[in-house]
Amino acid sequence: MGTFYQDSMLHNHSVDSGANASLVVNTDIRFTDARTPTVHDDVYHTSGYLVNTTPYAVNTDTRFTNARTPTVHDDVYHVSSYPTNTIFAAHIANATAHSGGGGSDPWTYLVLGTEFRTPLAVAQNVAGLSFAPAANLNYEIDGLFMVKTATATVSPRPGCGWPTGCAAGVASIEVTSANTASIYASGHLGDNIQALGTGLPVTTNYYPAELRGMMQSGASPTGIFRVTLASETNATNVFMGVGSFLKYRTYG
Repeated sequence: MGTFYQDSMLHNHSVDSGANASLVVNTDIRFTDARTPTVHDDVYHTSGYLVNTTPYAVNTDTRFTNARTPTVHDDVYHVSSYPTNTIFAAHIANATAHSGGGGSDPWTYLVLGTEFRTPLAVAQNVAGLSFAPAANLNYEIDGLFMVKTATATVSPRPGCGWPTGCAAGVASIEVTSANTASIYASGHLGDNIQALGTGLPVTTNYYPAELRGMMQSGASPTGIFRVTLASETNATNVFMGVGSFLKYRTYG
């Protein structure tokens, strides 16, 4: 039966009293704090853990800043403060400088949440697709709409209306009239612009309509810019579908 010892790390070791009574001790000079081990010590169970005094190689590349002299356990990725890659920082600055195209970003989207229907030949405001401009700003305006008709020979007529008091504005509107054709309408501030389509290919599907415009709001704008819809023929229903949207942003 061997002798039983206990060291300062509270590790118990049973030592054979025969030929293998002493353990081999590693005297590698890379280890410090090396005391003469007792019979029950090994390289991993001295009174205190040994420290490797050979530091990891440090990358002194000048692209990294904030690099201090590492301590014995430090390497280039574990200094007190992480190094800063100045080339990466330059790319970030460059990306920021080239974002956007001169206007505010993102756009403000107004999205139709309920199908809009009208049987009237007089333009009706499409609920939810309108905004009130602020004073002395330039606005870029876009819209994409899904339109449908109850009668193939009767066209939906999308359009737009303007606030009063604005300095200037123009817009153009396009609506499908056949699978390979569209009807356009253009106008300026004050016009109730409508694309005077002549029908859609079928009554069971939506077809695209688009709006492009710009507006200078001036010092005292009053009212709203709005999307409108009318039927080509009174008493025939036309529709604008869920998901149709108007978007706008300021620029300049």
